[in-house]
Amino acid sequence: MKKVNLTIRIVVVLLTVVSSLWASGTRLETLGYMTNFYLVDSYNIWIFPSTIVQYNNNVFLESEIGYPLYEGGVNLPITPQMTMGLYMSNSTMSINYSDVIDPSNPNNVMDQAQEQLDLFGGYSAEQYDIGLHLARYANSLEYTNPDDNNDNFSAGVSSFSIDAGLSYKPDNRSRIEGTISFTTRSFKLEAVGQDPDQATEPYGHHTIALAARYLYSMTDKVVLAPFLGFSSQGEGFKTLVANANPVSVLDKETSFILGVGFNIIPRDRVLVTCATGMASTSSTTEISLTSGTAPVQPESGYLALPFVNIGLEAELCKWMGFRLSMYKLMERMTSSSAVDNNTLDEYKATSNPYSANMGVYFRIGRLKIDTLIDTDSNADFLHNGPYLLSGHQYTGNLFKRVSVIYSF
Repeated sequence: MKKVNLTIRIVVVLLTVVSSLWASGTRLETLGYMTNFYLVDSYNIWIFPSTIVQYNNNVFLESEIGYPLYEGGVNLPITPQMTMGLYMSNSTMSINYSDVIDPSNPNNVMDQAQEQLDLFGGYSAEQYDIGLHLARYANSLEYTNPDDNNDNFSAGVSSFSIDAGLSYKPDNRSRIEGTISFTTRSFKLEAVGQDPDQATEPYGHHTIALAARYLYSMTDKVVLAPFLGFSSQGEGFKTLVANANPVSVLDKETSFILGVGFNIIPRDRVLVTCATGMASTSSTTEISLTSGTAPVQPESGYLALPFVNIGLEAELCKWMGFRLSMYKLMERMTSSSAVDNNTLDEYKATSNPYSANMGVYFRIGRLKIDTLIDTDSNADFLHNGPYLLSGHQYTGNLFKRVSVIYSF
């Protein structure tokens, strides 16, 4: 009996939320900075796809200002052990250096690949869960002129990602989750009247990323959540035209995040989350020429050390709850640009930006609506109120982001 009670207690603490099975991207944004790494939430599937088995009975819709109902999906239990998720959106992905210009319409530059499909699969076992996420973005166009073959062309941009995740539960107090991801991007423009028919091709256009976290119940009210993330990205092209310069261009970017979160339940139906850590990004460019030495290339770097986040979630009554967060980034930015072919200048700056969020959620039976209140300077709903009350001409939006979730 004691062991059963311990299991129930630890499972409840590991969820570390007032309403974990009713969670969303809006909730995570409202609760602050990098929360998808250290808070348990259904939106975790986008970083840790193995967590989808915990949310196998939900339908989601997400909406932002200017992007109404831009994303939606469903998680379905296929068997007691297997879960599938299908998501659709109107989001796009930039394919840099694609320069795919429609020859029949020079003003039509196609460098954005549209989302085609996001597919999830998960399997739950006694001590581990596994998950897989496949994402495909693509656009294409083709033109055929039977009277002039030189006008014929085909073009396209695309991206494909695969994320593989594992959750391991060594005991009733802890859970380890990790993901490895690979993304490859491509573009083409083949024109019959051009020699060669394709001027450039993708070069180093891929991303490798890792993410991991450890959830440990220190007590029945406190969960420790150390986490880390790493990504290495390349975007470039090679020239296929003989003796053209440059032969190749490759932009490289490396990002790293390391931190620790504490999720605390001070009383029933109240969550306090605190996190700190560091985040860094550095970028460089490599250029190859047919002959000679390429000039020095610009470099840039970013470091947030530390970042600090505080968030609160509290259920006010059975049908409504409240959230708020605040975070500060101790930032350092560096950049260098070419003074001449062999010399870079250097620029350094520090700043300490602060941000805060506030939101409410509503629960009606199995339906939940999460909202992020628009407190930006133009709307500033907290001070301006509805237009009828304040007469403030810039009041435009009550909610900045809204998520609708139905659990069946």
